[in-house]
Amino acid sequence: MDIKKFKIGDPVLVFATVEFHTRNGSRESTRMQYPFPKVGQVTGIGKRYEGELCEGSTDFETGHYDPLEFQQSKQVMGWLVRFGLANKEQFVLEDDIEKAEALLHPLPYQTGKYIWKAKDREALREIMKTAPRDAKGRWLR
Repeated sequence: MDIKKFKIGDPVLVFATVEFHTRNGSRESTRMQYPFPKVGQVTGIGKRYEGELCEGSTDFETGHYDPLEFQQSKQVMGWLVRFGLANKEQFVLEDDIEKAEALLHPLPYQTGKYIWKAKDREALREIMKTAPRDAKGRWLR
């Protein structure tokens, strides 16, 4: 996986996501294909693991306890993508994602810092000169 393919905040088109779940003591993945591409925003890179959950044992007479153990069989790397401000991150494989145009992007993204023009600064200064103040020079609400 090329981790320099996308930057955090890049708008992307997503064709499918991957959900990980535990079934019968093993962790598995399911690919969820979308009928049409969804526009989202890259929020990071994630790792997920697949494998088996091995049972532990408890011997009550000796007090010996072996906890459950996860035997990893596979590691999956992918992109974390959000589709909305209140939505949680979705795990997306590299084959199911491509860069989108910024105009399609529905989420806010960082833009350049606004630089005030001299005319705007002077107009705001004139407005604030007429604002009511108390005896110590603080603005009143």
